[in-house]
Amino acid sequence: MSREEKLLSLPYRQRQFIYIVNGYNDLKSKKDGNFLEDTADVVFDSLKETFHDSFNPSRIVDNFKQKKWTKMTLAPSVNLVTNVFGNIKEKSNGKDLTMDNVWENEDIKPIVLEEQSKLKFQVGHPLENTVYVAHPVEKDTYFPFANFHRLTFEHKWAEAINLLLHLGATEIKVVHKTGWKRDFASNMNGNFSVDGVPINSKVNFDSKQNSASGIISEFHLPNNKVTPQLPDNLVWYEHENTWKEIVRGRLKFNLDKFSLQLEYKEDFNVNADFNAKVLKYGLGIGGKFEKHESTSWLLQGKFNSVPAENSVLI
Repeated sequence: MSREEKLLSLPYRQRQFIYIVNGYNDLKSKKDGNFLEDTADVVFDSLKETFHDSFNPSRIVDNFKQKKWTKMTLAPSVNLVTNVFGNIKEKSNGKDLTMDNVWENEDIKPIVLEEQSKLKFQVGHPLENTVYVAHPVEKDTYFPFANFHRLTFEHKWAEAINLLLHLGATEIKVVHKTGWKRDFASNMNGNFSVDGVPINSKVNFDSKQNSASGIISEFHLPNNKVTPQLPDNLVWYEHENTWKEIVRGRLKFNLDKFSLQLEYKEDFNVNADFNAKVLKYGLGIGGKFEKHESTSWLLQGKFNSVPAENSVLI
């Protein structure tokens, strides 16, 4: 099994953070500091251990049995050197990322991309020694650490809109409840289409009335005559019970109005603390860090009068 395959087989928290490298040889773990710091710790610990063992009869016998010390000497200074080199070698082996067990325990895993890589990145990515974060629900997709929250929310937003369009939405009003609002939304609004039907969006930031009511944007699709159906390649849908109820109401009972909650609450440990860890490791994040903001938007509107082809229970 390749490293990519092993990565994708791990639970989310163990495959969440990666960075791209050219090879694993001579690559050491970044998890517990640098070599000089480790060596200083090893020498200090070995010093304490050696002098303690030199005056402890049972430990002297154990060290001889384990061949840590030679029978030639009981001198603490000589045994100190023996211990130091042994402990440094043991420490070094424990940081060797060519070893699977060491690699699997790394909190930010280095990855050499395969020629036909199974991992998906944004256009222009990946970059070497830059940290990427696994998409929470789309298993093979990785976003740059810096833009993870914006890109993840955009992806969820796009799926919610796509779902409503395929169900036959003719009007969609986006109402801000908490979190990201104007600047964030303005980068996402644009022209969408479904099955050749254009959607005209109008952002109402300059309207005092809409600003007071919390309206972010409105979509008007009077010509959306699609037969209600589920679109392909949904990933968030399986985790959103309220979305499922709207789909059920539309396909089973020809629901004509909807109110869909779009929420983004969890930071997925992509925060300032982990950002500091990334910088300490000497890795990049792919831009200026955009912090998480717990967000809730409400998508309200109407469906067309076209009945579903298959009246089935969803």
